[in-house]
Amino acid sequence: MSWVSGKALGALLGAALGIALHSELLVIVFVLIGLGIGHQVDARDERRAAGDEMLFREWQRDPELIPATGNASTPEPESREEIDSQDRSQRAVPLCNLFIAVARADAPVVADEVREIREYFVRVRSFGPAELDRVRLALKDAIAAPPSVEDAAAPCREELSGRERVDYLDALYRVALADGDLNRAERDALKLSGNLLYVSEAEQLAVLHRHLGQALEHYAVLGLTPSATEEEIKSVFRKLAGQHHPDRVVQQGKPAVDEAGEQFRRIKTAYEEIRIRRGF
Repeated sequence: MSWVSGKALGALLGAALGIALHSELLVIVFVLIGLGIGHQVDARDERRAAGDEMLFREWQRDPELIPATGNASTPEPESREEIDSQDRSQRAVPLCNLFIAVARADAPVVADEVREIREYFVRVRSFGPAELDRVRLALKDAIAAPPSVEDAAAPCREELSGRERVDYLDALYRVALADGDLNRAERDALKLSGNLLYVSEAEQLAVLHRHLGQALEHYAVLGLTPSATEEEIKSVFRKLAGQHHPDRVVQQGKPAVDEAGEQFRRIKTAYEEIRIRRGF
């Protein structure tokens, strides 16, 4: 509501009420009251508009400055271009939800994670300023009511093609690593995300190795390659751990026990490093 329309409407309603009561004095009184109410309404709208503009400037300058509450409503579009832009923005909402679900797996969302999310929409999705502002609002909603990975992943799977899912999983890794090394909760969230997005194990491994390295030396200790499946890794570890456990050579004396213990530690360390990287 504009300044003129707010006060004018208040005055008009006040005059109508005074006339209906057949009192010139009440006409004047109600007109003044209406003007006052209209002024308050208009002032509120002006403050809201100024606040929205400030948030948009903050998102452009410091994208991590996202308030904890809000909703992702958008104005009615006026052109085909705006309709297409809003459609793209609306289809980005599930992606925002899963980004936040993974980012919150270990701790509250931090600025570096939000920067990575914004970078994905700029670099991969080619979003412009208006679309990014709607993404900001969607992130606000997701932060205020964080979804689970399970709830967030299915709509993303429907939205993205096969190649896009791999690119998106890559972005999820970037977000998870933005606040430091992966912990178990983040690894579990990434593994679950990859599975629910229907990204193949080979493609998940390629993304993981791109971000964490292949750990070739650890696979070599187990006599495996990075293409080995989780079940193969577990099976080989159990076999080697049993063969080289120090308890098996106790009767052969201390030198044999020490040698077996060293080999056992190498096998266990290699397995743990691989397990940590692959999240099982």
